[in-house]
Amino acid sequence: MRVLLLIFFLVWSAEAKNFAVIVGIDHYTAPESSVTTLKGACNDAKIFRELLIRNGFESENITLLLEENATKKGILLALRNVSEKLQRGRNDKFFYFHAGHGAKLTKVKGIFADLSKTAVLLPHDVNTDDAHSFIITQNDLVPLFKVIDEKITFGMLIFDSCYSQFAYRSMGDTEERGDFQARVYTGEIAVDPKNFQLNGSSIKYPYSNLISLSASDAYTTAKEDTDKKRGVFSMALNYCLEESSISTNDSLKMCLDRKYSKQVYVFKKPKDSSSLETVFTLYHKSQ
Repeated sequence: MRVLLLIFFLVWSAEAKNFAVIVGIDHYTAPESSVTTLKGACNDAKIFRELLIRNGFESENITLLLEENATKKGILLALRNVSEKLQRGRNDKFFYFHAGHGAKLTKVKGIFADLSKTAVLLPHDVNTDDAHSFIITQNDLVPLFKVIDEKITFGMLIFDSCYSQFAYRSMGDTEERGDFQARVYTGEIAVDPKNFQLNGSSIKYPYSNLISLSASDAYTTAKEDTDKKRGVFSMALNYCLEESSISTNDSLKMCLDRKYSKQVYVFKKPKDSSSLETVFTLYHKSQ
């Protein structure tokens, strides 16, 4: 009996698990003049959660952070918690979905490399008077994503935000000083550069098991469909993931090229990934 129980425990404990952190922010604590209100970010987040649940994710393994729960502290804590729950060698999977405002850093003075090659995400509690303490940069995200990447067999990082091309990677290791501003739609947020590390040179994609999808490149904005109250990229991605029972790198990219053709998006994957590698499998093909 003890042997049977041991075998059952080993089989049960080795069962792969799927985890996700999903963020949606429409409203911000910063003044409307600085950070405009969105219409569809929370809807996008809820719909993406439903997609994962329909396809095998257990609801208790999905952390949904909406509005006031999507603070910088809350988002980073959720990622830390997931990184601790993941187990290397168990074939775990991980999805991160972020819908909300993004911003780009622009040069104010001084000589820099290419400051446009960075991105920041705005949490619900972004503070225009003390922005550098509140915005989420790659320096916050990448160390957590790297820990997750080492433990999983596959994952996706999805950013439906403006200027989000480089939200997946670190800023490099060459430190430069100067004054920055994060430009956000109608306003500008002053940013203390003290802790920023920037490198204008090309940086190798840092993950082995994560792919990254961004709704825009470093120079463009993401769009919303205000009538449907959805992000245009999120709608396209949902459609493409449900288009067929099995999605590969190639099929997903070709579908996005077709459904998101009027906009710019960025698809990044590990260098050694096959173009036919399965990136999403539907348990039940859409009718």
